[in-house]
Amino acid sequence: MKLPDKSKKRTTILMVMLAVVLTTAVAVICYNLWSNNEEEDTLLSEQQPMDEPGGGYETYVPPLDDIAVTEPPDDTPIIICEIELAERLAHISLDLQSTITASRYQVIARRKDGTVASTEFKIEEEDLDSSRAFMTWHDIVAITSGGEFPDVGLRADGTVVASLYGIQEDYDVSIWYDIIAIAAGSGFTIGLKANGTVVAKGYNTFGQCDVEEWHDIIAISAGTWHSVGLRTDGTVIATGYNEHGQCDVEAWEDIIAVTAGGEHTIGLRRDGTVMIAGHFYREDGHPIISTWRDIIAISAAEGIDHVGHVVALQRDGTVVAFGNNKYGQCDVDDWYDIVAIAAGEDITVGLRSDGTVVVVGVVSSGRSGVDEWTDIGR
Repeated sequence: MKLPDKSKKRTTILMVMLAVVLTTAVAVICYNLWSNNEEEDTLLSEQQPMDEPGGGYETYVPPLDDIAVTEPPDDTPIIICEIELAERLAHISLDLQSTITASRYQVIARRKDGTVASTEFKIEEEDLDSSRAFMTWHDIVAITSGGEFPDVGLRADGTVVASLYGIQEDYDVSIWYDIIAIAAGSGFTIGLKANGTVVAKGYNTFGQCDVEEWHDIIAISAGTWHSVGLRTDGTVIATGYNEHGQCDVEAWEDIIAVTAGGEHTIGLRRDGTVMIAGHFYREDGHPIISTWRDIIAISAAEGIDHVGHVVALQRDGTVVAFGNNKYGQCDVDDWYDIVAIAAGEDITVGLRSDGTVVVVGVVSSGRSGVDEWTDIGR
């Protein structure tokens, strides 16, 4: 029996509608499943694997730009590690210490172009042409002078040049190489090599040149007849003349700089205080030097009749001094804006940040010409 045409049409419409509903429902379900998978994959891709064994994932942290950060109040104090600051400033100043030096006879300074400026040179009222002695010096990065001789310069390529007595065979340092620091005593020179070992040339009457076994050295200094080395661990080693205990430094710790005078050795500690061995030493430390604070550089000299003086640069650019003041070499109270210092036998020299030089003490014998220098330093 056949259905009427109207019944056929009604049945067809119902089937089409049912098919549309089913298709739509399947499409919605598939879309939701696909969306969930995409979101999960995105989250997983943004998470960082953990370092723990077995893997796993940490919770994703959005960039800082997406996070509201609460700013601290303006009066929040900024905490600075004083010890680290002092050490950093000390190294900066130590780098400048090698730009000026003072010997018994003259003042020598490194110009910013790597050449050398020197005052007039006199021995027993006899004028010598000091400019000729330094005429061939170039690319100089450090200079040093002994109590009497020699004057020594370190070139940027790690080689060394010397003037006057320094060119004699017994003191010939021209064969040295790979040198990163130099120091000169009375008739001898020591050099620090890049590998932390030390070489020496010249007088060795008191064993001041017996440095061949030193290692792990990062800084050196030479007194009249003794040599001092600073190790990487902050301890100190010394050799040579020790009549006054100037080599008794084996107990020192936390040292960041050393300087050797005639009968004394001075060490700068990380905290800006100073250690003393030798002539200035007392059982409880010297009442003046032991009170120094905020020191970032030190320099010691032999002095008249072996009684020397010590000069120290403070963090604020001022200078303090103690010791033999027969010629006013310790009169540095009014100095300011100083970035480097050098103590000579009867003289003290200071380098200002603008490249000019100041001097006190015996400035006769041709050593007053520093007033015209304007380009000293790095």
